[in-house]
Amino acid sequence: MDSQALDLPLGSLLGASASTTGSLVKQELARSLRDLILRGAIRPGARIVEGKWAAKLGVAQASIREALNILVAEGFVEKNSGRSARVVHLSAEDITQIYQLRGVVEGLAARLATERRVPLEPLDAALAAMTQAARQHDVDQFVQGDLRFHLSLAELSGNRYVMEQARRALVPLFAFIYIMRTNLNISELWTAALPLHAEIIQIMRRGNPFLAEQFVVHAMREFERDTSHVWGNLSAAAESDDADRENDVN
Repeated sequence: MDSQALDLPLGSLLGASASTTGSLVKQELARSLRDLILRGAIRPGARIVEGKWAAKLGVAQASIREALNILVAEGFVEKNSGRSARVVHLSAEDITQIYQLRGVVEGLAARLATERRVPLEPLDAALAAMTQAARQHDVDQFVQGDLRFHLSLAELSGNRYVMEQARRALVPLFAFIYIMRTNLNISELWTAALPLHAEIIQIMRRGNPFLAEQFVVHAMREFERDTSHVWGNLSAAAESDDADRENDVN
């Protein structure tokens, strides 16, 4: 994930490598399906059956399959072998486990970046975007800034395996948060997040790699604890539509 990718809208930010290749047709189809997901027309957990959507949109089933592959790379859709694609849906337990993994992976990223003494301007820029979004009560920009911060932290590690693992944890989490963003209590979100993000940068600038690692692990625990009910509400909001998910958009 390069620095240019970090300036793109959320869909491209999450899946820049996938969205820069391939035909215009699959890009347009992916955009159409993404818009339906973000508007709530296709709910979290809902199946997206290739044949039925091909008929609805008047395109080949293979084109729908390619479009879904883009959305899988972006984190908006999950696809298991032999099963229909589904819009991402995370339970409260899923989210807890993702934060546990993030503490380990991003803690290591902070240690490696501190050891390398790399410039931290990408983190400063992301935090500035989050702060501005908080002032303007802009949920979309806050979520994008938060994702940009953590992708940048992983990139600053200089370790491609760290970046891959961070992306694996971040992509579905932030896609789900973005889908469910209208259910967020944003004031609670940024009250917990902004001081922790600022302190991550401050500690990394002090130049102690192991302290940086330990603080990121601590920050993830604090963020999860302080806002666990927010994430629980996200999952509950999605789960309230279980009956609809079995019958809609197939």
